Amino acid sequence: MITVLFVCTGNSCRSPMAEAVMDELVDDYPSMKGHVRADSAGTMACEGASIAENSQEALFRRGFAVPRHKARQLTPDLADEADLILTMDEQHIEEVVAICPEAADKVHTLKGYAAHVDGFPGDGEYDIEDPFRQPLEVYVEVLDEIRSAIRQLLGRLDQERMQEAQR
Repeated sequence: MITVLFVCTGNSCRSPMAEAVMDELVDDYPSMKGHVRADSAGTMACEGASIAENSQEALFRRGFAVPRHKARQLTPDLADEADLILTMDEQHIEEVVAICPEAADKVHTLKGYAAHVDGFPGDGEYDIEDPFRQPLEVYVEVLDEIRSAIRQLLGRLDQERMQEAQR
């Protein structure tokens, strides 16, 4: 089982949306179903906070189940349990490494990793902007960006799994 931990700042907008999207899109990859698990946390989360209302609405509008999510702070234990830690932007990579230095080699941006750019991309091109306190339309755009990246991610993981099985 591959555990993918999505990380953003507060674990109330982007990372819970990524977790919800991954949970549903994995069904489109039969060889990955039952072999990948999504989770999420925040580098500065308010423990127990609900998913943002606009994140809920964006998920609903795009046909995704709205999770019963409670925000969690990233901890070394959570990082240790994850096989892959995917952040929403480059700043989060630095924050994850500060909180969990031993996880440095498994931390990437979601968009970067999905595009086969591992580690710290260094130019912001692979950042997913924070929609916090923005209009609903921004949340929907961010969700669409996350959904696209997760499709690429699942394709990459599926390909890697098939290559591993052939060895």
